[in-house]
Amino acid sequence: MPKNHCNYSEVISFSILKKVVLYCFCLCAVLTAKSQYYLRGVIRDEKNYTLANAKIYLHSSKLFYNSGYDGSFGIPTKFINDSITIQLSGYEKQTLSVKTYTWLTVVLKLNAAAVIKHKPQLISFAKNAKQNSRYSPFISDETYFKIVENEFVKTELFPTTGFALNVNKASYSNVRRFINTESKVPPDAVRIEEMINYFNLDYERPEANNIFNLRSSVTNCPWNDKSKLLYLKLSAKKIDLNNIPPGNFV
Repeated sequence: MPKNHCNYSEVISFSILKKVVLYCFCLCAVLTAKSQYYLRGVIRDEKNYTLANAKIYLHSSKLFYNSGYDGSFGIPTKFINDSITIQLSGYEKQTLSVKTYTWLTVVLKLNAAAVIKHKPQLISFAKNAKQNSRYSPFISDETYFKIVENEFVKTELFPTTGFALNVNKASYSNVRRFINTESKVPPDAVRIEEMINYFNLDYERPEANNIFNLRSSVTNCPWNDKSKLLYLKLSAKKIDLNNIPPGNFV
């Protein structure tokens, strides 16, 4: 009898253990189904500036969220692994898989249209040469467009260089105004080509039926004896205003 009683007790204990294990398993399944995770991170641009109000689409819940004023975000999700799509006007849309246990740093790139729109343009440029930019200062209530200067260009790498045929003279008078009023001259107000164009350098009429007349000279560079200065004098044919057809200038 004691032996049989012991076996009966073991059967009861095993049955109770099975129920406890099953209950724990169901409880874990319920808790897992109701558990909530968070996607945390920050959105920046390629210059490491934070981007506010970027639209974040969470694929699992099909809901939209926005990054904060400092570019950060915290999004609740029911899954440890999820996926999001981030978009912001002027930047390329980006879709990526994410993990809730990893801090996210998302870098958005400017789209092609925005790059062209915001990219400073050189008055003189070498094909395939890179461009640099700097900030424009505020002087009183005046602002100036950025001036982008060419770095030293190796002619064996960039044999073709183009020049814009625009003739402006305002920079000379503008710089003179700052100097006469003993004010600081904004760097972007100093435009060398406009200061040279201010002076009459002996206009030469193109010969015969030519539209342009070109003269060039090469001299030593005063500040670098290893370089040369190329001077180009381009004169265009003047239009006889008495013989042009009527026009409407807008």
